[in-house]
Amino acid sequence: MSNTAVLEENQVKLPKFDQVLMRKKTVERPQWAHLGGGNLYRCFHAKIAQDLINSGELETGVVVFDTFGKELIEKGYHANDNQTLSVILKADGSVDKELIASTAEAHYFNASNHDSVVRMKEVFQNPSLQFVTVTITEKGYAVKDVQGNLTPEAESDIEVGPNFRQLKTTMGQLAYLMYCRYKSSAAPLALVSTDNFSHNGQRFKDSLLVIIQGWIDKWNLNVDFLWYLSDESRVAFPYSMIDRITPLPSSSIANQLTKDGISGMTVDNPSFAAFVNTEETHYLVIEDKFPNGRPKLEDAGVYLADRETVNNADLMKVCSCLNPLHTSLAIFGCLLGFNKIYKGHL
Repeated sequence: MSNTAVLEENQVKLPKFDQVLMRKKTVERPQWAHLGGGNLYRCFHAKIAQDLINSGELETGVVVFDTFGKELIEKGYHANDNQTLSVILKADGSVDKELIASTAEAHYFNASNHDSVVRMKEVFQNPSLQFVTVTITEKGYAVKDVQGNLTPEAESDIEVGPNFRQLKTTMGQLAYLMYCRYKSSAAPLALVSTDNFSHNGQRFKDSLLVIIQGWIDKWNLNVDFLWYLSDESRVAFPYSMIDRITPLPSSSIANQLTKDGISGMTVDNPSFAAFVNTEETHYLVIEDKFPNGRPKLEDAGVYLADRETVNNADLMKVCSCLNPLHTSLAIFGCLLGFNKIYKGHL
């Protein structure tokens, strides 16, 4: 942002808001937290937040935290002042570029990082927090194996109780943050899985409650905590359907950005690149269940619906219109000698 001329010359859309003021308001009154700061978040959720902040619908940014990605937070976020260059690949071969600056804070949420643990407790204890979105892939919710037995990590989390320094699973760490919120104010909250599998909200709730029920049985925690998490008028777990193909940052895109005069566009490690590339077409459908309120997500292209509609959208994606077509294109494309789907255009 100290040299916007180069960005403007290259048709890079810039944020329309005061980033310093946005970050200050987020510290005081966080509304949106996101767990899992990978490329899908950076090109999709962060873009939704940016559109809402640009329009004045949202005054605060997103507080990102990640339970495993220390290098991701340090190299992908802090090294770039929490900003990302988003590159949208369009069907006609052109690209749209935008500097995404809606991430107000980024934290490596780990016992080794005391300051971030303290800050995330503050965020969750603040009644202003309205919802938490999650992108940790399906394995992030695992607390049982295929036989239905607790995993060793989940057993350990139950055994040690809500002691953050010793928790091993993402679900255990989230349960700890929710316990902090419960003890502080028991304010309402929506926990929104936006990971790509069916009935994700129910899976999220079930996994979290396994840990919490274990703590109640083992450590005699107040059963009201379980009721708090089980009452969807207080803590909701909306279903969602998400679709946006986001491959790792491409070296060809990096080379073009560098040629255009934008520095730092390398892919030495694609997971930590300063830019993301993604497809133009995308969908996010969320069950409209937010007990502590929400910004007008629909103004940024999110579809809000009832649970049946979200399920139908998910069936459409997984069983008919999207995933099967992608699989067919990949298989027959390889047989025809195409190593990229876009190279198979007639």
